[in-house]
Amino acid sequence: MANHYGGTILGFNTSNNPPGTWTSGSSNITFSTDFMNVGPGLNPSVNIGGTTDPFNAYTHTTIIPNNMMMWANGGLRAGQGGGQPKDNPFIDYTQYYEDVNTPVNQEDYSIYDVSGFIIGTISYNQSGVNIYYDGTSSQPSWQTNTNAKSIVIRADNPIDTGLGGTNNVKILVKDGTNTLVLGSDYFLQVLEEYIGTGSPPYLLINGTNAKFTGWRDAQKSNQFAGSPAAKTGNGAPCFINGSNYLTDFFVETINQNTGGNTVRHYFRINLPTNSAKKITSIEITFG
Repeated sequence: MANHYGGTILGFNTSNNPPGTWTSGSSNITFSTDFMNVGPGLNPSVNIGGTTDPFNAYTHTTIIPNNMMMWANGGLRAGQGGGQPKDNPFIDYTQYYEDVNTPVNQEDYSIYDVSGFIIGTISYNQSGVNIYYDGTSSQPSWQTNTNAKSIVIRADNPIDTGLGGTNNVKILVKDGTNTLVLGSDYFLQVLEEYIGTGSPPYLLINGTNAKFTGWRDAQKSNQFAGSPAAKTGNGAPCFINGSNYLTDFFVETINQNTGGNTVRHYFRINLPTNSAKKITSIEITFG
C-alpha cells in the first residue's frame, strides 16, 4: 500500500534563497512551518519547549545555531567542503550587505564555517553481529572526528493502517541527480510523533509511555529490536533489517495499528562540514 507524500518529490523552490517553500505536487511544504530548528548536539531534547526545541519552526528572521546548514548556490550545505567560494554560505554578510543605517540586520557566519557537533563513536555491534544497516560496513570515520551540521524537516504520514498495509518510510536525499549514500554521505535520524487523541503509544525503556520517540538511528538495523521499548529511545534502531535503502521502505514506523492519519515523522539529516555534497531535493515515500 505505497503512497508517495504529496504525489511527487519534495523539491526545493529555488526562487528564494534560502527556499521559502518546497513544492510537493498540489501541496506545499513551507519553510516557516515544516523546516524546524535543529536543536543542539546529537539528540536534541524532545517536547520541552524553548528556542532550541526541534518542534519550533525555523523562521528567516532567526539567527541560526552553529550546527545548522545554510542554503547556497542551489542547495543546502554544511560548510565550504567544495572549495568554491560561491558554494560556501558561511561568510561574513556584514561586509557585503550591511545597511549602515541598520547595522544589526546582518550576521557574520564565517565563524560557523567548520562548526557544528561531532556525532561520535556509536556501537554497531550487538550479540557479535554488525548491525550497521548494510551488514558489512562500519560507522564512517567522519562521524567520529568531524563536525556535522543538520537540517530537520517534518512530514505527516498519510497511510491509514486501519485500511491495511503498513506506513513505513523511504527517504532519499539527493544532490542533483545523485542519491547520497546513507551513513557514508549523511547521517539520518528519525523521530516519530503520535498526533492522535488516544493514549501515548510509545513505550520507553524506563517504562513510561510518550507521544514522541527519541531520535532513532536510521543506520542501525532493527534485527535484534523485538520489543517496542527497544525501538523508541535515542539511538534506537529503525532501519528495517534486510531492506535496500534505495528501493524498500527501510525506516520502520512503530505506530502501525492506530489507523487514521495520526503519525508524524521528523527527519534530522546531518552532513559533515568538510563535505562537498549538497542537498538539492528530498524524496519521502510512505507505504
